[in-house]
Amino acid sequence: LVENVLSTDEAMVITKDKTKLDRCVQLRTEILEEKEYVNIYKNDDGTEIQDVILLALKKAHPVYPKLLLSLAWRWNKIDFARKGILFQKTTAENETTSVTKAALCSTLFATLANDQADFVELLLRKELKVDVTTLINVCTLQKLYSNVLDHNTMNDSMKLFMKNQLSSMHGPVLAHTNKDSHDGKERTKSDVVGNTRWGKKDECQPNRKCELDLILRVGRLLCLKLNDDNMRNPYLPKDADDGTERKIGFVDLFLFAVLFNRRKLGECMWRHCQNKLGAALVASSILKTFAKSAGRNLELQLSTDLMNHSSFYEKKASDVLTECFKRDKKMAQDLLIKKLEPPFDLMSPLALVDNNYLKYFMGNECCQTKLNGIWRGKIATHLPWWKILLALFMPIFIFGIKFTTNNRPFKVQTFCGRKPNRNKGNPVDNPDEHAQTSGGTKRKINKVNPGDKPDVLAQTCCGTDKAKTNKVEQQNKLHYYLNIGKESSKPQLYSVGMRCNQKDGVIQIVDAMYYLYTSPFSVYTLNMLSYVIFMFYFSYFIIVDLDEETSFREYTIWAWAVTMFVEEMRQLITHRTPGLNSKIKVWIGSHWNKFDLLINILFITTVALRYELSGNAFQYVRFLYSITVAMYFMRFLQAFLVAKNIGPKIIMIRKMLVSLLSFLGIFMVFFVSFSVMYQANLYPNSPPSVSLLKKLVYKPYWQIFGELFLDELSGDEYGDCTTNATVWRSAGGQGRCPENTRLVIFIGAIYVILTQIVLVNLLIAMFSNTFESVHEQSSQIWKFYWYGIVREYYERPVFCPPLIILVHIYRTIRHGVKRLQKRVSDNEFRLSDENLYGKQLLKFAEAATDRYLQQTIQERGENNKPEREATIYKKVK
Repeated sequence: LVENVLSTDEAMVITKDKTKLDRCVQLRTEILEEKEYVNIYKNDDGTEIQDVILLALKKAHPVYPKLLLSLAWRWNKIDFARKGILFQKTTAENETTSVTKAALCSTLFATLANDQADFVELLLRKELKVDVTTLINVCTLQKLYSNVLDHNTMNDSMKLFMKNQLSSMHGPVLAHTNKDSHDGKERTKSDVVGNTRWGKKDECQPNRKCELDLILRVGRLLCLKLNDDNMRNPYLPKDADDGTERKIGFVDLFLFAVLFNRRKLGECMWRHCQNKLGAALVASSILKTFAKSAGRNLELQLSTDLMNHSSFYEKKASDVLTECFKRDKKMAQDLLIKKLEPPFDLMSPLALVDNNYLKYFMGNECCQTKLNGIWRGKIATHLPWWKILLALFMPIFIFGIKFTTNNRPFKVQTFCGRKPNRNKGNPVDNPDEHAQTSGGTKRKINKVNPGDKPDVLAQTCCGTDKAKTNKVEQQNKLHYYLNIGKESSKPQLYSVGMRCNQKDGVIQIVDAMYYLYTSPFSVYTLNMLSYVIFMFYFSYFIIVDLDEETSFREYTIWAWAVTMFVEEMRQLITHRTPGLNSKIKVWIGSHWNKFDLLINILFITTVALRYELSGNAFQYVRFLYSITVAMYFMRFLQAFLVAKNIGPKIIMIRKMLVSLLSFLGIFMVFFVSFSVMYQANLYPNSPPSVSLLKKLVYKPYWQIFGELFLDELSGDEYGDCTTNATVWRSAGGQGRCPENTRLVIFIGAIYVILTQIVLVNLLIAMFSNTFESVHEQSSQIWKFYWYGIVREYYERPVFCPPLIILVHIYRTIRHGVKRLQKRVSDNEFRLSDENLYGKQLLKFAEAATDRYLQQTIQERGENNKPEREATIYKKVK
C-alpha cells in the first residue's frame, strides 16, 4: 500500500514516525482478517490500479452502484461502466441493485460539463430510458453554462472566447451567485460537476431576473451570430413573448456543445436532434461567425479550428440533403423552404444559408435544382433558353413550350367550403395514392391506380379523419420514401392548347401566356431589355440634346430613373427583416445596392445643379451627366451574373479592385517620394499655387504608362518656357523652364525600374492570385450568388421600368386589403402547409438521415478492414 499509493517522501515520513507506522501495521492486520475483501494487485500484469479499485468496491459493496458510477466517469472507465454497472448480467445467485434515475441524471450532467462524449452516449441509450426533456429546464441549463464558464478547465481558449462574447451582450458574464459554493471554500472539479443536485429539477423563477441573466445572454448571442433579425431569444420566459414555453431538449444541449467547440459531444447531441439538417446548418452558421470574430481578435489558431468545425457540419448537412434528394427529389426540395424546428422556427434552410454565406451547401444539387425550378416558374426546366426567348418576343411560338401545370392561375377550388392549397401536395394520409404537388406534379406512389386523385383535404374537413394512422402505416410510408431504385417524383408536362384538358395533358393558351410572362426568367429578360433601352436613350440625350433648357427627353429620363429608384425602395421596405434599421443594414450590405445608392445620389446632385449653373459653368452639369450614364453602364454588369461562365468573372473584377486598393498603399509611398524629388530638383523654390499640385502628380503618374518626359528630366528648354524668375513668379510658376540637373535623369531611371518592373509585376501577381483563388471555387461562388438573383427577380414586379410604377401602385393597394383580410400570399420560398405535410417532411428527413448515418458507419468499417487484414497478416507471418 505504501509503495503503490503513497509517494516516496510520504512513505519515508511515515516510516520515521513510530506512531503512524504502528497505525499502518494495525490497519494491515485488520484488513487481512477480512479475507473476502482482499484483492491482489501486481504492477507487472498491465492492469491499472483504478480498475482494481473499482472491482474491489463492486465486490465489497454490490448494492451501491452510484458510488461505482461516480468513480467510473471520473476515471473515464467506460467499459467498466457499461459491462459492470449499467448493463451487467444479473443472476439468481448474484443479484445487484440497478442504478437509480437520480444517479443517472447526476452522471449525465457531470459528463456533459466535462466533455465526456462517450459517457454521454452511453447514458443516452434507450435501455436506460433517460428522458432529457423531462429532466432539464432553463435553470439547469443555465447552471451547466455557469459551471463550465466558472470551474471547468478544459478548452481554456474557447472558454475565454465565450466569456468575451457573452460580456459583449451587456453586463458581467455571471450575474448570479453559485448557491452550491457555500462555506467560502474552493472546490475541486469533482465537487463542482458531481454534485447530486444536478439530478434534481430546479424550480425556475422567471420573475427573478438575476437567475436567468446568463442564459438570456446566451440566447441573445445565438440571435446575433445567426445573422437573422427574425429570430427571437429562445430562452425568454413564458410570458415574455407569445405565452408559450418551449421545452428544453437535445437541440439546446447540441447548441451548448457547439458554443464551446466540443466536436465529439456536439456530434453525439446532433444524432439525437429531431431536425438534423437544420441543426447542422445552425451549428455551421454559428461556428463560422465565431471564426470570423476570433480572426478579428487575432486568435488565428482558434479561428482556423472553428472554421474547420463549421465546414464539418456544413458538409454533414449537404450529405443529408443529398441522401434525401436520392430518395425523393420533390420532398427534398420542399425541405429547403420548410421552417426549422423550435427555437429556429422563423427561418428556413435556404434563408439561413444565404444569411451566413454557406457556399458549399448552396452548391448542392438539390438547392440548385430548386432554384432552377423557381427561375423557370411553371415552364419545363429542360427547355433551352432560346425557345423561351422566342416565345417571349413572338407569342406564336408558345405552342412549342411545355409547362409543369395546367391549373388556372386565379381559379380557386374548394373542398367543404375550405380553400385547398393548389401548390403543395400533402402525402400524409395515404402513401398508396397520388398526391398533388406544387406545379401540377403528381407523385406516383407504389400500389396505385393511374386514375386515383387526392382526397386528403376533403377527408380532413368533411369529418373523415385518416391522419391518425397506426404505427405500421407510418413505417410503410417511411419505407416507401426510402425505397431505393424507384423514381417517386415524375412530373407531368402540359402542351399549349386552346382548351384545358387534364387527360390529354393540355394547358389553356391564356394560362400559358400568364405563366410565361410571370416566370422570373422572363421578368429578368424584360428588365434587362428595358435597362439597355434606357442606357442608350440616356446616352443619346447627353450627346445630342443636352442644353440649358430642359427638353422632353430629359423629363422622360427623370421619370424613368424615378421608377427605378422606387423599385429600390420597394426592395428595401419589403425585405423579410423586421425593423427599418435592420432593413437598411441588410439592403446596404449588398455591393450592388451601394452602387445603386451612389448612382441615385449622383443623379439627384446633377439634377439639382441643372437649375443652378448656366453659361460656361454648365459644362459641369454635362460632366456629371456623363459620369452618371457611365455608372449606369457599369451597373449593367450584374446582368452577367446569371451566366455560369461569365458570372464568376464579375466576382473576380470586384475582388481585384479590393486587391488594387491594398496595392495603392504601397504604390503611394514610391509615388509621393519621387514626385517630391522631381519637383525639388527641376523647379526649385516654386511659388505655392494650384498648378504646383498638378506638377507634383503629373509626371510620376504618366511615367507608369510609358510617358517618360526625357526632355524635361534632362533639363532641356522646350516650348515657350522662360528662365526669368520675375516672369514665371508673376505667372504662378507657369511657363518655367526646368533646371539643368544631371542627377534627375538617374532618379527617373530608378523610378521607372521600381514602378514598371517591380510594382506593376507585383500587381499582376496579386491579380493572378485572386484569379486562381476565385477560379478554383468559381462554381460554388456562382451557385451561392445565384440564390440572390433568383429571389430578387421572383419578388420583382412583372412590368419593367417605367411601367413598373403601375405595379407598385397596385401592390400598395393590394397590400392594404390583405392586411385587413389577414391573407398570406403564396410564395415559392415558403412552405404553405407547415402542419400535415411539414410533419411528414420531418419524418422523411429523419429516416433519410438515419440511412445516411448507417452508410457512414458501413463506410468506416470498410475503410478499416484493410488495416485489420494487414495486422492479421503480420501476426500470422
